[in-house]
Amino acid sequence: MNVLSGDRQTGKTTTCIRRAQELGENGECVYIVTVSQQRAEYIFSLARKIGADIRYPLTYYEIISGKYSANNVDVFIFDDLLDFLPALCPSVTIDTVIINTPSIDQLERNSNVSV
Repeated sequence: MNVLSGDRQTGKTTTCIRRAQELGENGECVYIVTVSQQRAEYIFSLARKIGADIRYPLTYYEIISGKYSANNVDVFIFDDLLDFLPALCPSVTIDTVIINTPSIDQLERNSNVSV
């Protein structure tokens, strides 16, 4: 699993778009998953702007409700995962999240985005 972290507007979503395109070019069925239809449209527009060919992103709701066909999906790339967690249990505060670092691989390293 790859984890990208960094401040807003530092290229994390662009990195995810490029990763989705790379995996797609290798024959994987890849979807970026995001918080809303508005954000999905933004990601899809950004992909077109940078010349990346990706599938239209799914929303967290589509994942939670099963409104997608998982039969052919190979990879999900979650955009802003911390926005997804509250969607799982909207009436409960999520206090702490643990990420096991030995299971995290490096995706890309630059001065703005850390993995």
